[in-house]
Amino acid sequence: RVQLALNWAHAQRNRLGLGAADGYVSRSSRTDEFGQTHVRVRQTHRGIPVWGADAIVHLDASGHALPMTGKPVTGVDVSPVPGVDSATVIRLVKRNLAPKGPLLVPRIELVIVPNPGGPQPAVTRDPTTGVWTLDPAHSVLHRPSSHDPYLLAYFVHTELDNDLDGTKHTDFLVEAATGLILKKWNSLMTDGPARGTAHTQYNGDVTLDTANVSSTLGGFRLIDLTRPTLPHPVTLEFGNITNNLHNGPTEFAIGPNNGVLEGTPYLSSDDVWGDGQNFLFDPNTDLSDTVNGQTTAADAHFGLAATWDFYAQVLGRNGIDDLGTSVLSRVHAHAYFYNAYWDDYFFVMTYGDGGKFLKSFTPLEIVGHELSHGVMGATANLVYGDEMGGLNEANSDIFGTMVKFYTRGGTGNGVVPDTGADWTLGSQLATPFSPGPLRWMDTPSRDGVSYDAWFQGMGFDDVHYISGPGNRMFYYLSQGAPSTLVDVAHSKYLPGGMTGIGNDHAARIWYKALTEYLAPDADYAAARVAAVNAATDLYGAGSAEVQAVKNAFAAINVGTPTDAPRVMIDLPLVHPAGTALNPYGGGFFARMPIVSMNTTVQLTADVSNTTDTAVTWQIGGAPGGFNNPGFLEIGGLITPDGHWTPDSTWGFHAMTVVSHADPLEYAEGTVWVVNGDADADTKFDAIDLGAVALSWGLNGYVNASHSIVGDGFVDSMDVTGIVEAFRNAYGGQ
Repeated sequence: RVQLALNWAHAQRNRLGLGAADGYVSRSSRTDEFGQTHVRVRQTHRGIPVWGADAIVHLDASGHALPMTGKPVTGVDVSPVPGVDSATVIRLVKRNLAPKGPLLVPRIELVIVPNPGGPQPAVTRDPTTGVWTLDPAHSVLHRPSSHDPYLLAYFVHTELDNDLDGTKHTDFLVEAATGLILKKWNSLMTDGPARGTAHTQYNGDVTLDTANVSSTLGGFRLIDLTRPTLPHPVTLEFGNITNNLHNGPTEFAIGPNNGVLEGTPYLSSDDVWGDGQNFLFDPNTDLSDTVNGQTTAADAHFGLAATWDFYAQVLGRNGIDDLGTSVLSRVHAHAYFYNAYWDDYFFVMTYGDGGKFLKSFTPLEIVGHELSHGVMGATANLVYGDEMGGLNEANSDIFGTMVKFYTRGGTGNGVVPDTGADWTLGSQLATPFSPGPLRWMDTPSRDGVSYDAWFQGMGFDDVHYISGPGNRMFYYLSQGAPSTLVDVAHSKYLPGGMTGIGNDHAARIWYKALTEYLAPDADYAAARVAAVNAATDLYGAGSAEVQAVKNAFAAINVGTPTDAPRVMIDLPLVHPAGTALNPYGGGFFARMPIVSMNTTVQLTADVSNTTDTAVTWQIGGAPGGFNNPGFLEIGGLITPDGHWTPDSTWGFHAMTVVSHADPLEYAEGTVWVVNGDADADTKFDAIDLGAVALSWGLNGYVNASHSIVGDGFVDSMDVTGIVEAFRNAYGGQ
């Protein structure tokens, strides 16, 4: 079937606009319960993968091709021969990272990417203040050497995980012709047989699958030999293993352990584990090998088995990658690690102890959440940013919650019950220092930062907050939406409420959408299409399940229950793909005008699906959200029709535009206010542009007002921004 799919894809090259040098290679395949086969393919050019050009070829039970999911990248004409070898690229990347501690030998691969065409500024959000600022550590402020639309590049994945550097995963795109760094970003995703007994913290007294290692280590070990069918890809050990990191570093370093710091085995003389109590964390003393320290390991070991069983018994999946590959879990990560994370490259789960502010990061739904990132990586592989990243996080919350329901309320019969658990994430982590759950599925905004419904512009925010609408959609799909206004789960976009279809059907629909219909760049609108297709496959086009999917998405402001077009409001694209501030398209600056202080500008919006295109502008975020989307700079004067005169506050300013036709529909965006007055005469004129131009390229510190990033140096990004601010003030090209 895979070869049939590849043959069909190759036969479609002319129709798709591809040439003889273009092709496809298979990435994975799955045959569903209807006999349909879904093959994920990756586009290549002269044998080199094309970045982001994945697609899904669907074959019916007879082997005939159905419409393909995903769009090809056309017009690629790139030589596959690099000008710089991989060893040199790795040295350049290491020099850029400047690690203080051990660094894993990076993973490196040749790929073809769109030409970024200019600076790659990155931004980061301070979780304490909510303020967004430029992120120099992940910004790239130069232009590629070539003007070609596509470039040969090296993709480099690096990992730091030690007490000196902390836990950092950084990915790079490096121009293969010169070794120049094109882009870099943070890619850390935020988790013989015997039968033992464990006193766990989060799951009570349970039975664990362990191994009798008396002949070698003199006892029992936390190894589950009953579930996996393949050895671990790095350690080459067979079995799902839970090891102890002794509150030490988690870095993946070269050594005798096949390139990964495995930790040390947990051993027991009687196959009884833990004391049921939270770990007595002490950053200065290693208590991880005590009976109390075993408790964390027992919860992690149990959680992996429960997650594995949920996927196997409910969804017919053989482990994280559907191949039965063994998983390594490591508990008691280095001091004050308040998190858990899945590492796709090394097939490893790592858990922190929470320090004094939270409890150990091994509640059942947290384990299921992190391991579901592994399932995501092996299936849709949604990009970890923008709306795609929000759906990636929502997927983990959804299946982490389903693991909890199935394990605590189920009977092991392959049906997910609707009782036995709640709809929160991480409620058991709470302490007096940090009370309450991490997230609520029914009303995500209860955490003060997540969104309840989709709106245009939310993609700039943290993926954990953008996951809110996805979580709420699934809650509605399963449990229904209330019609009473006083209910916290009420949706103003579906005021009459809806009836849910239960956990079991909802989980099956979302899993089928994930594994067969979601492409890596899927946004919320694409997720609705994928879920409708999945529900149609499973239950029929006219089924209650299909209607429930449409209702649930409508309740988060994505589509309508009847498929009628919804009023849409958007901010115009001011930095098209390929321009200096938006080289790849859809970036942070795509819809962000740059204006000068104290200069009146006219803001505009696009309204569709209505004859009434009138809008109202306001400064800050929309009322009823969390007032503004993390941008605390709010000032100046604005008229309802969008004439805005900013004050003298430098930075990102939040704006909201609301539709007259449907006041529930709005878009949020930002305007970047810079100081265009370089000579401090309170006017922004050509003399100011000259001062900026004269400062461009100087090695020494200059008047900070010349620099829109405020670093006292003028580079191409500053010039681009100042010129745009001038154009916005006076018009013209």
